[in-house]
Amino acid sequence: IEEMSLYGVGLNVTIQKILLDLKLHLTRQGGLGPRNLARVFRNLDKNQNGKLDIKELEAGLAEIGFFPKIVDLQALVKYFDLDGDGNLSHAEFVRALREPLNPRRRKMVEKIFRSLDRDRSGVIEVIDVINIYDTSRHRDVKSGRKTKEEVLADFLSGFEGAAGNRDGRITIDEFLDYYTDLSVTIPSDDLFIESLSSAWGIQEEDKDEIASQEIKEIIKNLRAKLTGKTTGAHDEFLLRKIYKDFDTNGSGFITLDELAALLMKLGIAVHRKYLAAILAKLDKNGNGYIEFEEFVNFLFNDPYA
Repeated sequence: IEEMSLYGVGLNVTIQKILLDLKLHLTRQGGLGPRNLARVFRNLDKNQNGKLDIKELEAGLAEIGFFPKIVDLQALVKYFDLDGDGNLSHAEFVRALREPLNPRRRKMVEKIFRSLDRDRSGVIEVIDVINIYDTSRHRDVKSGRKTKEEVLADFLSGFEGAAGNRDGRITIDEFLDYYTDLSVTIPSDDLFIESLSSAWGIQEEDKDEIASQEIKEIIKNLRAKLTGKTTGAHDEFLLRKIYKDFDTNGSGFITLDELAALLMKLGIAVHRKYLAAILAKLDKNGNGYIEFEEFVNFLFNDPYA
């Protein structure tokens, strides 16, 4: 249930699996950043109409070596086709492949929501947000790309437009969903935090403390998901099987890139700059790899205890 929630309520296992497989495939071909996703979309969009139909999606993915079943593609398009036209727009395509907010970004978004949710009901009124949200310092307004009114309209459309439910209220899940979409377009954590701080007048906490806490939360989450696969058993055969699943090149070690793939498979969003620190926490002998014995030690001994 936790992993499914990364993509939205009601996302079935078939769609979840094809998304994970496609993400891993695209990661090996340039990553899931906005520029690469835009490039992939352009290559898939053969008739250049700004939308992908099933045939374009199937043919284009085959060109890059990805061959899902047609019924799986149909399910994927149906789920993420917000406007119901039977195609995937660029925005819908990016939304399907977006990464969840990493801990630092999520913490900032939740902090802002708590400041708006004065009665702690878990819901804020759109009209109240309009009176607080400052568009004058938005990066698109400052650059002249959009007016303050256009930026506000874009913001509200996330809740009251095609992607929203038009009920005049914003839940924490809707708030997080909106900023998960926005996050895809801002590669830098610092820029993301700065844009939110400018819009809402709310400051982040000390950066060094944030980084330390973020790494700790990632490692805690990683241990929980891995130990869940063992069901608490110290069965060496099972442990070696799990280890080999992540040692994709069969070297007998888990490398930094394999650690990144491991985290993605487990649905854990991590900024690449933290990978070395995470690996170092598991790599007890300091040789730059995670050996099987270190892997087992990590599973059954909390590095922060």
